[in-house]
Amino acid sequence: MTTVNCGLWTKRGFTLLELLVVLVILSFFLAVMPEVFRGYLDQRKFEKTRKGMQEIKKALFGSTPYYSISKRKVAGYIVDMGGLPPLDASTGQPKALWTNDLNGDGEPDLPDWRPLSSEIDPYCTWYGKGRTIFIGWRGPYIEEPTDGVLRDGWGNPLVFSVVNGDMTIRSYGADGIEGGLGYDKDIALTIRQREYMAAIAGQVDFENTFADNIRVRIYYPLNGVETKKTIVGVNADGYFRFESVSGESDGRGRANVNIPIGMRPVIAWIEDEPADDPEKDNPSFEEKQEMILFYARPTGNWVGVLNLK
Repeated sequence: MTTVNCGLWTKRGFTLLELLVVLVILSFFLAVMPEVFRGYLDQRKFEKTRKGMQEIKKALFGSTPYYSISKRKVAGYIVDMGGLPPLDASTGQPKALWTNDLNGDGEPDLPDWRPLSSEIDPYCTWYGKGRTIFIGWRGPYIEEPTDGVLRDGWGNPLVFSVVNGDMTIRSYGADGIEGGLGYDKDIALTIRQREYMAAIAGQVDFENTFADNIRVRIYYPLNGVETKKTIVGVNADGYFRFESVSGESDGRGRANVNIPIGMRPVIAWIEDEPADDPEKDNPSFEEKQEMILFYARPTGNWVGVLNLK
């Protein structure tokens, strides 16, 4: 008799060995995937933390470090206020980045945005092509956090500290505890004082007067308060500098002070009737004078030559 194959498949089940292999593979993925996914989430939170720190730095310095003739281009706390924001006593947060009402009484606690000294108004018109220099708080510089606390990517409060003019912004990482390894390791961004305070130098060209009669003055904000510093007398070559140097004091052609970054005016004039306090000396159009507007940068600044001839 001839046997005919009708082409039907013979059905059979999985062997015990095959089932065990499948179970081992599934167990492996179930064990590994949560860690992989957790690592992915931690990386995203790490990146969010770093981005948030950079946004805070941007709020301090401004996004576009220059001015134009027609309108203000810079929006940074340090540029406007001349220093770092104070840290809140209860939260340790730089509340001044998003509010001027620091104690919650509905009233501003920091000097508001306003024109710089009327002493320089005529000079801004003559030398600054009609520009007005402003100082003071003009925030918010960063979006206000929902609960008044800036947080890292894991939802933990950022920790701020200021030592010798350097501000450090710190996250304690995924575990929220100081120290650690991997994503538990602390993340820190330090803003050095040298990044926002500048040395200024220039030269006065003069004749037919004594070097002791030359005055050079710079105007700038200090915690939002209008401040001025005057150099009394220059060297025979006319050079002057505003620069904080340890162990130095004010003297001929120098003032021991650094200037916050931002648009700053410098005026030089010949003072024929000096006062006992040089800060009470004021330039007038009856005296030889010249003004320069410049943007103070942290790398050092040469403002040029002020001509008093």
